[in-house]
Amino acid sequence: DVIVVVNYSYEFYFLPFLSKESYRVKEYHSSFSVGQGWVNRLKDYCAKFYHTHVFLSHEEARLSKQKNYAVIPNPTMEIEAPVVNLAEREKKIIAAGRVVALKGFERLIQSWSGLAKHYPDWTLEIYGDGEADYIAQLNKLISDLQIGRNTKIYPSTDKIVDKMLNSR
Repeated sequence: DVIVVVNYSYEFYFLPFLSKESYRVKEYHSSFSVGQGWVNRLKDYCAKFYHTHVFLSHEEARLSKQKNYAVIPNPTMEIEAPVVNLAEREKKIIAAGRVVALKGFERLIQSWSGLAKHYPDWTLEIYGDGEADYIAQLNKLISDLQIGRNTKIYPSTDKIVDKMLNSR
């Protein structure tokens, strides 16, 4: 009765035409990107045949320009921790997540490279496990951009909340 599509595999494109009686939902569990070209035009065309589009945030929904949507954010937990004065925190930028190409950490590193030269006392730390080849590409990018002194990729840690609370 209901079909939920969570990716852009082949079924996204043909299901609306094969199952006209079913209620069709498209779920977007990654950043929605606005683009041009024939692939994006095809995605936009096929998306019209879904009854509801589910996004992680209202911003993502607005970017998509879909009229029938719902927002279901990632769950978060409340953290009871002492507040550390901002001036007492380390000059660190922390990013955490699955280190896979889909997440686009290379964009963060490229953006950071422009800032790193102007703020040499700051560091960027990325925490997460993921695709070994992609992590190697990111480390090569860090090396090529000559920002290895203040840019590091670490495995995931169960202390990430502490690390974030101690960063600016």
